[in-house]
Amino acid sequence: MSVVFLAMAFLSLIAAYNLYDAWTWMQHEERKRIMSNAESCAEQQRSRYETTENLLRSLSLFRFADQIDTSEFYEYMRAVYSSYSGYLRFEVLSTEGIRLRMAGEPGKTGGAPPEEIRRRFYFREAIKNRDFVVGELLDSYPGDAAIPTAMPIIDGSRHIQAVLVAVIDLGSEEPALNVLHRNYQTEILLFDRRGKLAYRYPESKDKKAELPLNGRDLATAIGDAETKISFPSRDSAGQDKLCAMVKLRASEDQPAYLYVLAVSPKKGFADFLTSQYMPQLAATILSFLLSLWLAARSGRRFFASGLEILAVRTRKIKHGDLSSRIESIEGCREIQILADGMNSMLDSLEAGNEKLRELSNTDELTGLCNRRKFYSLAEEEMKRSARSRDAFTIVLVDLDHFKTINDTYGHAAGDAVLKSFAAILRANTRKTDVTARFGGEEFIILLPETDQNGAMAVIEKIRGVCEADTVIFHGRHIRYTASFGAHVRNPDEAKKDGPSLESVVKKADEALYQSKNNGRNRISFK
Repeated sequence: MSVVFLAMAFLSLIAAYNLYDAWTWMQHEERKRIMSNAESCAEQQRSRYETTENLLRSLSLFRFADQIDTSEFYEYMRAVYSSYSGYLRFEVLSTEGIRLRMAGEPGKTGGAPPEEIRRRFYFREAIKNRDFVVGELLDSYPGDAAIPTAMPIIDGSRHIQAVLVAVIDLGSEEPALNVLHRNYQTEILLFDRRGKLAYRYPESKDKKAELPLNGRDLATAIGDAETKISFPSRDSAGQDKLCAMVKLRASEDQPAYLYVLAVSPKKGFADFLTSQYMPQLAATILSFLLSLWLAARSGRRFFASGLEILAVRTRKIKHGDLSSRIESIEGCREIQILADGMNSMLDSLEAGNEKLRELSNTDELTGLCNRRKFYSLAEEEMKRSARSRDAFTIVLVDLDHFKTINDTYGHAAGDAVLKSFAAILRANTRKTDVTARFGGEEFIILLPETDQNGAMAVIEKIRGVCEADTVIFHGRHIRYTASFGAHVRNPDEAKKDGPSLESVVKKADEALYQSKNNGRNRISFK
């Protein structure tokens, strides 16, 4: 009996070790998840600032930019403001800080005096560096998180004529942040370059609420030289928190212009024991202990055989092979119960992982690919076309006057229009084509092995169906059109310009601007 007792004690220690190993694994996965949340939000913000830089640069290079008092330039600036959501205003300032032109909302003060504007960071640095600059939080928009950006207008003599300013509304990303908060109880906080809180979700309206972490830990993270950092902290109520920070920089040697902080409750050992997989684990441990007692009475032969099978499968699972399953074990019913419980837990894990992968690659509203998935597939297509020397086409689509639809019929009607257009894309493209929502009312299409004639046929079909489409929303008939910009990437061009997907998208974007400037509801190639 002493041998049996020692064997049971030894196996109980193994079970305890496996429990501890699972606990440490969960902690590791929690750290990875919170960092992934911070990186996801940071990528959204980085994309927003890159888009803003491109918009301001296109405005500064507009053929009337050196004649800022012309109506053509003002109309073009208003068109840009109307076409892109998430901005509070666009404006043109003289080098003395005097507002010359504006499209959007002036803020509660109606505009700061020139002497104050000249002291502001974004204005000074844009003139000093003669390039795009991200500024500090503005206090002139109550309830909004307003971050200014600036770009100088430089004439042919290299003199600064004026300064273009776009004020970004950080709160426009709330739908994406709501998914993180709903699924993971994650709070997102954005700090400007001074370390001042600019935006908080889900408590963005309460600027005086206490931060969900220790202030010293926050200051240490902001002062750390690393671009990405994860750390534990504790709020004023004594609750443990898990935090991850990503810093956005214009370049590696420059200070951050935005700090993205993700904070979620840190799961303790009690949370681990009551998580969704632990009832199954508790049942398997109970079955395992029962099997030890039965094995001591029924013989070592069946017991040892079943444990050996479990050990082999456990080693595979530990090394990341979640597809491994335990087949039927003969001779020991209790070990079979343990195996079934482990198989069920693995099925749940695989299903959860698959759902997360799908969510991370799909636009929630339209069901099309999201921007990140599109870039991944497009990069693969560029490599394939370089090997096969086939042409491919990138098409950018922008729904015309979409802001007017939202203002007239409401955002729910706008969502219905986006869904209807996504259905048109799916119905009128091949299985080998890739369709994605690029952001807001913009969509992007990848047409592999397609030259300009083939692309024109596909785009014209989509344009015609879109023009004839009617969205019925709450009894109201909504008609809409779309503008298209396309660029055909041929093998000779790829050899000349190099494997740059961004250059292809940029040329398609330039073609899209040409379609919009020529009256919309048309197709242009660059």
